[in-house]
Amino acid sequence: MKLSADRRALLAALADDKGRVPDGTNTRVLDAIYLARWVTEVTNTGRAAAGARWAG
Repeated sequence: MKLSADRRALLAALADDKGRVPDGTNTRVLDAIYLARWVTEVTNTGRAAAGARWAG
């Protein structure tokens, strides 16, 4: 069974201890899973990226 790129990225994130998608994940895949609200952006300190951008 061949997995879609979206599914591979999400399964890799599940396997990661911090829930991160793999480095080098295609930007189209990242955009798709972000727009579907399956993932959220966070900073390297774990804060929500939207809040960090707002705070400056």
